[in-house]
Amino acid sequence: MANKQSDDPHQPVAVAAFRDTRFTSRQIFTADLRPLLVAVGRIEVSTSDTDAVACLERHPDFERLE
Repeated sequence: MANKQSDDPHQPVAVAAFRDTRFTSRQIFTADLRPLLVAVGRIEVSTSDTDAVACLERHPDFERLE
């Protein structure tokens, strides 16, 4: 499964951060209807969560932060 988390709880999780250009608070849903929560105009998802990253990258209201 593409969304599997690391089995090592001490290994840091890489995240992808996005800025919401329209809203400071809302929910976005992935293709499998899993909610992603925007807070303070920002959202962070694990880079291993390929569904969430793809959802945010193709959404016109989000820009990826470096």
